[in-house]
Amino acid sequence: HRVWARLWAAALGSYAVALGAASLWAARRDGWAHLPRLPVVFACIHFAWGSGFWAAALQTVLARPRGTPSR
Repeated sequence: HRVWARLWAAALGSYAVALGAASLWAARRDGWAHLPRLPVVFACIHFAWGSGFWAAALQTVLARPRGTPSR
């Protein structure tokens, strides 16, 4: 279990660093007043896009009749 916990922590840590870097870059470009909100905004955008992707993928798989080969 420790390996999975470390991998999960590394993934979350990497994502947090990327969010921070993107937030700093955008705030420098568009105004520092936006900085406190940007990590939350970016995370919400990623969650929404990811949710939509997986929902569409699942819908595609479930809508295909059994025995139908994938393209």
